[in-house]
Amino acid sequence: MPKGGRSMTTEQLNLILKLCREGVTAREISEIVQVGLGSVGRIMAQKDKIDHFTSCPACGKPVPYRKNSPGRKRIYCNAVCRHSQKIHKSTERVCLNCGKHFVTWKYKKIKYCCHSCYVEHRYGKRLQDKST
Repeated sequence: MPKGGRSMTTEQLNLILKLCREGVTAREISEIVQVGLGSVGRIMAQKDKIDHFTSCPACGKPVPYRKNSPGRKRIYCNAVCRHSQKIHKSTERVCLNCGKHFVTWKYKKIKYCCHSCYVEHRYGKRLQDKST
């Protein structure tokens, strides 16, 4: 933990990794970055696993970008931040058939509130009349 109980910024974490890879000692890094020696030691222990740190787009906390890890790289620091961003990606639309307001993803081209409205608008009453 940094001195004063503050969390480290992404820039501080990336600076620690950079100085560590250049061969600077932990004590010197601690004085340069103004972070506790224990925090520097924890970051230095992971220098071979972490390439760099990025910021979470939702809250701004540092997210490690790990080397040689399978799958996609993490964008958000946790599931709460990931789900909070989904709220911003939704939009309210009006059904073309019944005029009802509904919420959908911003980038999807959904025009109807339900499948029955789609069928009624596209094919008219004829399909619904056949089913009765």
